Amino acid sequence: DRKAFRLDHPDLISLLKLPGKDESRGEDGKHYSWNQLAPGFKEIEDQARRILTEKKDASQRNAFEQDLLKLRNALTLYLRLKNTVHPQDTTNFTEELAAFEQAIPGGVAAAREQQVGRSYNTNDLERLLSFASRYDVQVYLEPGEATVRHTTTLEVSVLDTGFNGKHLAVVDSSTEAHMLDLLIYRETASFPGQEGAHAYQICGKTCLAGDIFGEARFAQPLQVGDRISIGDAGGYTMVKKNWFNGVHMPAIAIKELDGSVRVAREFSFDDYVSSLS
Repeated sequence: DRKAFRLDHPDLISLLKLPGKDESRGEDGKHYSWNQLAPGFKEIEDQARRILTEKKDASQRNAFEQDLLKLRNALTLYLRLKNTVHPQDTTNFTEELAAFEQAIPGGVAAAREQQVGRSYNTNDLERLLSFASRYDVQVYLEPGEATVRHTTTLEVSVLDTGFNGKHLAVVDSSTEAHMLDLLIYRETASFPGQEGAHAYQICGKTCLAGDIFGEARFAQPLQVGDRISIGDAGGYTMVKKNWFNGVHMPAIAIKELDGSVRVAREFSFDDYVSSLS
């Protein structure tokens, strides 16, 4: 238990109820260990907040206040360094970190469903939040996503089908060009309303090896020309779209409350050319 912290002001030593000089016990009355200081850490924090609030100008602080702030900074640095690699109150941080990573997908999905007023798995959300509370970290879940989730789909058509260990369906779109987040964050697209006994891997039409939207199930085998709706295309999709390999840009259409559809914007080859200059 190394005595790495030096205190010189007697009032500070008295405030923290630290032992005075006692050579028989190895105490020099100036140097103390973390274990000796830990019980008074809250008092140090409270006093530091008071000083920093009441005397923002350092020139107004007396010797006791200066020494207390110096000690507080030293203890804070010590704790940060100590907890950088291995939190002090965990027996197996590697396992805890792996559990936290496993909790993220389910927790984020539950939070998203909560935002839009849908039923969600409370255990998944509480599991994620419990890790945030334990490690005193702020988890940011985009509140704006609630306004666009489940509002937009990418409508694609099947160009070809095949089999390579699993059934494949190539569509007239691309993750790289139209849903880049799927590629960047290695996420799988959602296929709302699709279910059945026939499973397909939905692939983009570019030469990119990772141009895969994900896997979906359908009630009937897919045929060339079939339409597929890919969900959650209203977030980082239209703002990130690009002309990768000259893939045609999908039109933007709006479905009105009465069911009618109007085209808000269409893109042409001229738009592709102008994007290059």
